[in-house]
Amino acid sequence: MHQFKLVASAFAALALSSLSLAAQAGVTFAIGGHSGSCSVFGPTPNQPELEFRKTMTGLGPCDVVITVSGIAAGGFAEFTISEEVVNTTGLKWHDFHHTLGYGRGAGFKESMETDEVYFRDNFTHTGDRFALSGQDDPIQPDTLDWLVSGADFPSSGLTNNKFKLGVHIQDVDAMGVADNDGSTTFTLRQRATIVPEPSALSLYLLVSGAALLAGRRRP
Repeated sequence: MHQFKLVASAFAALALSSLSLAAQAGVTFAIGGHSGSCSVFGPTPNQPELEFRKTMTGLGPCDVVITVSGIAAGGFAEFTISEEVVNTTGLKWHDFHHTLGYGRGAGFKESMETDEVYFRDNFTHTGDRFALSGQDDPIQPDTLDWLVSGADFPSSGLTNNKFKLGVHIQDVDAMGVADNDGSTTFTLRQRATIVPEPSALSLYLLVSGAALLAGRRRP
């Protein structure tokens, strides 16, 4: 009887996995525009992930608006963003930052904790020339902070860096509210910094530690 339950559980897990794959199969991507000191090329068509190239002529922010269609109504999509970044700012980069949100420029609004739009925690985010140094939430981060690996990232127009980002997108509108229309438009905001900047996680630990010490010193 115990063996039968194990087999049944295995079949159930396989069925759920198949349904998940089927739900993602019809998902399509489109870039609806960008703003800031950057140019965007792509996305590359007929790819199972969102793939595009970006040249930055300034430190940012650079806002790239992305629409994901083919989501099951009221459901979600999980996919990979493969983004190639070229530095033509004339400056060497030390840190890099990605933030999820809505809108562009002065109208940008960061993703909320309740909208289920976040960088996946079950995905290994990578950068060719950068290493992940922190994030603003250990489970469902809206911001990823990167630190250059080795020498600062040069401005040449010839050297590039490819980021691989895992994203979870819920079926919501441009305000982060569920609308059940099978499409979500969000913004991938990016900026570079030329001096060491404390990551969100490091800053959180620093502030928490200071608060803890202050509490212990109270009579």
